[in-house]
Amino acid sequence: MSNLKVGKVALTLCFMSLAAMAQEAAKEKVEKLAPYYPTPNMVVEKMLQLTGLKAGERMYDLGSGDGRIVIMAAQKFQADAWGVEFDADLVYQSNEKIKKLGLKNAHIVHGDILKQDFSPAAVITVYLLPISNDKVRTLLDNLRLHAPELHAAAERCWAATPEQSGDAIRIDAESFAAVPAISIDYAVMEKASGVAVVRAGFAWSDVGSWNAVSELTPPDAEGNRTIGEAIMVDSNDCYVQSAD
Repeated sequence: MSNLKVGKVALTLCFMSLAAMAQEAAKEKVEKLAPYYPTPNMVVEKMLQLTGLKAGERMYDLGSGDGRIVIMAAQKFQADAWGVEFDADLVYQSNEKIKKLGLKNAHIVHGDILKQDFSPAAVITVYLLPISNDKVRTLLDNLRLHAPELHAAAERCWAATPEQSGDAIRIDAESFAAVPAISIDYAVMEKASGVAVVRAGFAWSDVGSWNAVSELTPPDAEGNRTIGEAIMVDSNDCYVQSAD
């Protein structure tokens, strides 16, 4: 994040490394970088005050949970606030709160914080286990070291992208086309030190697939997910969208 101003960037780290929580997290099929633990609103406000966050500045909350940090940053500090959350149900709950409040400068993205670009940020807040912070720092350090042209091109692309509201970001097409077409494997992983390859089986969310789209809608008791009017008869694990 070379474009971040020294002295203006505040990386707020809140550690919760209790052994019991770490052990429970390790048992889950999908790895979580930190347990979900809502931060009291009074603490959230003090934390954002310490960052010196100003109106219009972009901030990211990594692992945004129920969206309270993003909402306060947008509502009380008038920031361009973004959250990244891996749990689809928490993403849905957060976006519902944002819609009810009518906030145009608050956004929650469903995704993995290890696969996002935070270069436009003035402030980043993150609540992770110590081992998770090491993972994020290692990825960013290696990207800057081994693929500086890719990092710089991505920064130019974000800089050329106009401010937008809503859940989707339509990036600048011309600058995006100039980003080198290279995978993270070739650009970073094959050159980085301290890398290990392990056999694993895990779920995969493919952007644009119907499975990925359906995960944005909470399921009912039968596993069905519907948007709009739908009558489900003897059906389970279906996704139906009847509304525009």
